[in-house]
Amino acid sequence: MKIGSMNVPLLLQAQSLVDDGEGGQIAQWATLAALWGKIERTFEGSSVTADQNRITHKITVRRRDDLAFVPAQRLSYEEAEKFYMIHRVELDTKDKGYLALGVGEVGYVN
Repeated sequence: MKIGSMNVPLLLQAQSLVDDGEGGQIAQWATLAALWGKIERTFEGSSVTADQNRITHKITVRRRDDLAFVPAQRLSYEEAEKFYMIHRVELDTKDKGYLALGVGEVGYVN
């Protein structure tokens, strides 16, 4: 993988529940890390359906020992106002120093 192809600034985010001040809880996204990645459209989820777990893109990022990428986290591409839920995490088959994330683009921001 050429490092120059990883030119998309991303934020790795995890969801947590916080008190809403009225005895309940609301979901909130917290940023875990800023990183660079490469986004590629896949054909796995090329049709639009109501299935939120459909993989629509592959995002390649550098493997980092200080981060755990897990399903249910998301990647935020703020410049394009896009969010990608992580559904699958695999070592890149060509270069073990990178991770291939199977993600689904989502249209909500909460």
